[in-house]
Amino acid sequence: MKIHYIIFVLLFICTTSNAMFNEASLELGTKYEEVGEWEKAAENYKYFLIKNFNRPVPLIIGTFKLARTLKITGKENESKEKFEEVITLYNKYKNLVAPLTIEYVANAKFALNDELFSVATLSLKDKNMPLNAFIKAREEALNSMKKGYDEIIQLNVREWTMASLFKIGLAYEITGYTILSFPLPEEEKDIKKEEFFLNLRNKGLPYEDRAITFYKDIITLNKKYDVGSEWAMLATQRLENLK
Repeated sequence: MKIHYIIFVLLFICTTSNAMFNEASLELGTKYEEVGEWEKAAENYKYFLIKNFNRPVPLIIGTFKLARTLKITGKENESKEKFEEVITLYNKYKNLVAPLTIEYVANAKFALNDELFSVATLSLKDKNMPLNAFIKAREEALNSMKKGYDEIIQLNVREWTMASLFKIGLAYEITGYTILSFPLPEEEKDIKKEEFFLNLRNKGLPYEDRAITFYKDIITLNKKYDVGSEWAMLATQRLENLK
């Protein structure tokens, strides 16, 4: 009820002054997000962007918020374009906007890296290839994914640094588990099972060890900043599972 009252007040402001609508539309979009009115939120963000096309900081913030609402409503291509636009705008106006918009940029990069994370994890279910070829292909995917998250870590935004470390760790953990559960090839049934599964352990466990390192790094950062991070909690849970 309180949220809807705030929306009513903001709508009243917007209809009584175009100048005030320019600023209130961003706040109104945020309030619509809070009640799950994503389409209305997007409409307000679009209006805000039209009126702030020459103001770098509001432009970056508004573009990010629009990208987020588009993603939530399933408009993946439009969302991706807007997240990329956030980064482009940041690079263009970096000297003017860096301290005020860096968190939005880190968040945008994190969202864009979802695709690389999917390639490095979901596609790991495909085991219709020899073990060594499988590992080589997945290692390439992991390296590409990690490069994307490393760019976020370099921005030094606390939440998104820990989020990126968690995603890297999770991808390595999934890789290790997938290798350890690799099936005995049909054409090699005469191979000694003990040797085959020992080989899996030798190749899979190092990935789990790397995952553990990333999870521990998150917990160390959490203690350093003395915050109750969701990512630290998730990392702790993953470490428990890997014991």
